[in-house]
Amino acid sequence: MKAQEIAVTDNASNSPHDQAGNRANKHKGHGPRNCWLGRRSSASASAPWPLVIDLSRNKGERTWWAGLATLMAGLALALGIGLSSTGTRFDQATALADAAETAADSKNMADRTESLGPWAAAPTPQYFPIMAGHKESESADQSAAPFIRTITIGRGDTMTEALMRAGIDRAQAHAAITALSKHYDMRRLAIGQIIDATLEADGKALSLNSLALRASYDRLIIADRLADGRYEARNEALEVTPLLAYGSGTIDDSLYLSARAAGVPAEVIVELIRLYSFDVDFQREIRAGDRFEILYQRTMAQDDGAIEDGAILYARLNLRGRDLPLYRHTPADSGDWDYFDENGKSVRKALMKTPLDGARLTSRFGKRKHPVLGYVRSHQGVDFGAPTGTPVFAAGDGIIERSSRYGSYGNYVRIRHNGTYKTAYAHLSKYGRGIKQGVRVKQGQIIGYVGATGRVTGAHLHYEVYMGEERVDPLTLKLPSGRVLTADALDAFIEARQQTDADRLALSRAQAILLAKAD
Repeated sequence: MKAQEIAVTDNASNSPHDQAGNRANKHKGHGPRNCWLGRRSSASASAPWPLVIDLSRNKGERTWWAGLATLMAGLALALGIGLSSTGTRFDQATALADAAETAADSKNMADRTESLGPWAAAPTPQYFPIMAGHKESESADQSAAPFIRTITIGRGDTMTEALMRAGIDRAQAHAAITALSKHYDMRRLAIGQIIDATLEADGKALSLNSLALRASYDRLIIADRLADGRYEARNEALEVTPLLAYGSGTIDDSLYLSARAAGVPAEVIVELIRLYSFDVDFQREIRAGDRFEILYQRTMAQDDGAIEDGAILYARLNLRGRDLPLYRHTPADSGDWDYFDENGKSVRKALMKTPLDGARLTSRFGKRKHPVLGYVRSHQGVDFGAPTGTPVFAAGDGIIERSSRYGSYGNYVRIRHNGTYKTAYAHLSKYGRGIKQGVRVKQGQIIGYVGATGRVTGAHLHYEVYMGEERVDPLTLKLPSGRVLTADALDAFIEARQQTDADRLALSRAQAILLAKAD
């Protein structure tokens, strides 16, 4: 800064014009040094420095000594530049010699050295990865191998929206979905559904090669792009492994909760309750300390371990010492499977005793004081108290006669089972999926959920059974039994029963060993 200040002082102009020029140069960003290099001042308080100094004149004076110093400084600078250049040339020559010596060890490089001379031995160039902020050459190959992008359906998503969010063109997404729709109802898409899209870079855009959707644990639907740009869907069966699963335990509160605590899936427990509903009143006959046992099928997909629970092969309830075993069996002469007790007698009856699980009986069939109206009147059904939303099952196979609001009954369903029996279900909070007039239902199918619609004081199910046109007490009704196996059919059943017992005992022992190790 001191040298710059001196330069400005030495070159300060006495004229206003020159002073303005100096200020302008400063404002433009030119420092004092630029002013000093740009021009000489025409006047100065001291003698100006000459541009060329003659050392043969004015010997010993101040200007002579300044000229000598300038000459010596120039010589020193020239000498330094020369030495630096020499060193650089030396280093380059040494590097080339070393490279040539190394290249001589390679036959290919030796051949090139012989034909091209010493410059052929130049070092091999180094290649470095492109870092962030760099861009590859436009001539570089921009194509990439196909890759899979996993897409998850979110709340409120449509398939098209999910695919477009993943960078897929709308037209390709629509074409692929149209192809998939021929094999899968897109209305069944659920939150969390996984879709695998095989994509390929097409310039700056993504091209959809295929779209794969898991329709079930053992079936994949794939839409492939054809050469003409259309998409064609196909079903692909997945490899599965059949398994047997076993569960047992003591009932502490309800059969459902105790079986869930033992690891039995909810769907399997519902089926178990349905099977025993012919003979067991789950509200009155289940007690703490009773035991259950169940053997059921499972199928596991080999690719990702997805599990599908299957049919119950064996079940047993022990209610205060009374054993109630049942076996799944398909008689050879009928081809239809059924459940039989240990003696070959079918456990299936026309109607279930109770059409829901875990409910308490709150009002019986007959005369009673109406809880809302306040006077005594005939109660033409039974009431089961249960939390709102508890599933209600069809008591038997049949056809929906009515599924609508029905006066003081609230939301109401009535099923015709055959020429003799009908059942009715009242005060439902909502109906089961697809339940409407004219629909055929199977025994144990969910037809609605417990609620408090209509003239009620709280959530419960009002259940009625019609025999002909007369309503009868569901709890005392004697229902006809199913088939009893005899002769060869009974022998075949006993043989199948023995195999089921062997599988059950093997898994029971394995479970006991695991529990013992865990303890």
